[in-house]
Amino acid sequence: MKWIALYTRARHEFSVARQIQKMGYETYVPKQTELHQWSDRKRYVEVPLIPSYVFIKIPLKFYYKAYDAHGIVRIVMFNGRIAIISDEEIDMLKKVEKCNEVKLVSTREFEDGNEVEIVDGKFIGYRGRVLNIRNGNEVGIIVEELGMTLIVNKEKIKQVQKQELIEV
Repeated sequence: MKWIALYTRARHEFSVARQIQKMGYETYVPKQTELHQWSDRKRYVEVPLIPSYVFIKIPLKFYYKAYDAHGIVRIVMFNGRIAIISDEEIDMLKKVEKCNEVKLVSTREFEDGNEVEIVDGKFIGYRGRVLNIRNGNEVGIIVEELGMTLIVNKEKIKQVQKQELIEV
């Protein structure tokens, strides 16, 4: 059984996860708590940490069964194949979900193409490549493991040394 990522319709993450659990498969939706304000009240609400994504543990030969859940847009692919998420990456997401500590490390400048690691915030520990720098303080980072581009404050990332990179 492997972890794979499903891309869902907006605000259907928890519904899709419940449907897939009823099919007998393990699911994971990383959550965070946010304070939402309406005209008459404020309330803390659990929202997905990664909007429109649900992770499921399923035998790869049965991946098509995920489409039985209402709200699935597609299975996340990478280079034309189903993107497999390792147990370590799921464990990292679970740690990120629980972590709220601040660990500011670096204020140095970054250039396009630099390899960096996120050292603060919800995506701590993820590595990626600098795509662009906006407003002098925000850095766009491509994180291939997640298939996403994140916008991160430059103080929340550090440059990875060349010898730290491991080619697979």
